[in-house]
Amino acid sequence: MTASLSVIVPTFNGGATLGRCVRGLLASETTPSEILIADDGSTDGSADEIAHLDDRVRVIRVGDTPSGPANARNVAAAEATGELIAFVDADVMVSPDTIGTLVRPMLDDAGVVATFGSYDDDPPAPGVASRYANLRHHWVHQMAPHEGSTFWSGLGAVRRGAFEEAGGFDLAFGKPSIEDVELGQRLRKLGGIRVVHGAQATHLKRWTVASLWRTDVLARALPWAELSVEHPELCTSLNAQPTQMLAALCVAAIVAGIAALPAAALFGGVGATVLVLGAIVAAALVGGVINRKLLGLLLKRGGIRGLIGGGLLHAVYYLYSGG
Repeated sequence: MTASLSVIVPTFNGGATLGRCVRGLLASETTPSEILIADDGSTDGSADEIAHLDDRVRVIRVGDTPSGPANARNVAAAEATGELIAFVDADVMVSPDTIGTLVRPMLDDAGVVATFGSYDDDPPAPGVASRYANLRHHWVHQMAPHEGSTFWSGLGAVRRGAFEEAGGFDLAFGKPSIEDVELGQRLRKLGGIRVVHGAQATHLKRWTVASLWRTDVLARALPWAELSVEHPELCTSLNAQPTQMLAALCVAAIVAGIAALPAAALFGGVGATVLVLGAIVAAALVGGVINRKLLGLLLKRGGIRGLIGGGLLHAVYYLYSGG
């Protein structure tokens, strides 16, 4: 390292995952000069429990009630001393080489102002919904171009000067949402953003179908659509890439075909039925080819149950997100 590094971990009732997160950071080959725990009104005492682990760990109490990770990160960033700031979520556990790999592009190229990585492909949380959600996120970031068009704060880093010039995270996001994506639009005006595929960390979060759909629709899809009106380039980034839009159209065609089958059989006979079935199969094949790597991961990590369950969740995802 030729630049000092501060790591910021926003947390609200981080529980056991916060300890695993901080211990992973302390074991990093690239040693941060400080780890700032932005405690956003926690009541479980988890932040205080890990404060004694190392002299570099400092707990910053943001407030007595939760204000959201955007504000928590901003408060901690104002007290950070590093030339580079890395943001790591409290339920993310880095490997020894993760942080060094993440910040390397900024050390090698003065024109790069921010970087972000991805979750790895071996999430520990059991269950179809958890494996699907975490593997989908890994897959989306791994298939993204090296030249980034947005930012991700789950495992992301930024030059302190660029962060301050951009104005930090928008406090209009009072809950976890796309505050990092919005910040990325401002950071892009100041320099390059790199997607660092080799910087991976384990996501410890457990998902249910309900929590997944609630987060996807309310905290992601709807705000993303609103932000895309102002920033059309978001329509072709990450999970909104053209191939994903095509896959979404395939799922829509499958649903429409299934709905049309009774009418085709009743009024069109065998010929119409075969035609509709052919269209359904063709759409399924195209969608499967586009998503073959994700489907392979679902099979590898979850077996047949993970493949079928995750595949169905992914089809539903296309319906409510449009890709």
